Amino acid sequence: ATVLAPFDDSSSGWACTATMHPGAICVSHASGLVTPRGSRTPADVAREIRPPAVRRARDDDEPADHAEGGSEDDRATEMTERQGLPRYVDWPIFPFEGELRVKAVLPPADADLPRSGEPGGAPCESCAAPDDDYIWVDDNWRVRATETPPSLPMQLFLETRTHVDMHDLDDTMAGELGQLLVRLDRAVTAIGGVGRVHVNRWGDGGSHFHMWIYGRPFGTRQVLGFGVPLWAAVLPPIDEAQWRSSLGIVAAELARSGGRAVA
Repeated sequence: ATVLAPFDDSSSGWACTATMHPGAICVSHASGLVTPRGSRTPADVAREIRPPAVRRARDDDEPADHAEGGSEDDRATEMTERQGLPRYVDWPIFPFEGELRVKAVLPPADADLPRSGEPGGAPCESCAAPDDDYIWVDDNWRVRATETPPSLPMQLFLETRTHVDMHDLDDTMAGELGQLLVRLDRAVTAIGGVGRVHVNRWGDGGSHFHMWIYGRPFGTRQVLGFGVPLWAAVLPPIDEAQWRSSLGIVAAELARSGGRAVA
């Protein structure tokens, strides 16, 4: 990755780096407490979890043509590339297989689709929801669970209490957001069976600021990285009693540092 100099703050240790994905960046800290600059790419992770028998020669240090005719895995990769599909469709973290094809890309419209809470969009459900619909609340933030048991050990949504978007957060709210994400990481990990807590923000459906929090299963070799939201949409739900118990643990852990547990 290439360090983007305007965002490389040597005094604080924070840096903003380019990634292997066009248009994507990685925010890191030199201490290593956040993803370091020399972190592994998704391809590195895929190589580690792929069984040795199906590793592609082109993923190793040796050239791909060291074997006469190439391996079956090499030929599958070449077919994938000829079809215009990204290589990660063959990675273990990608949940789909079989005949895949790229959809036709529509031309851009004159305007974005209206989100909920915007003119022309649906009413904002978050603004209308009472605190009882959440598992933890304070003066500025609320944490909501899914309506039914998720397929992962935990899936949550962190929302602002007032109707703002990310760019509307002042310095105080931005600082609270960072602290809450760390608290959520610790609280979700406390339920047990969680290998890592994933944090995502899209915001293309609702204009009320919210972030997705996933607790991915410990020990998994497939439900990893960017594949987590995809697997979350297709795996069967967890046991409801276990889910409700875990929600209580998360709410109590968050309340230890402030706010009020509702679950």
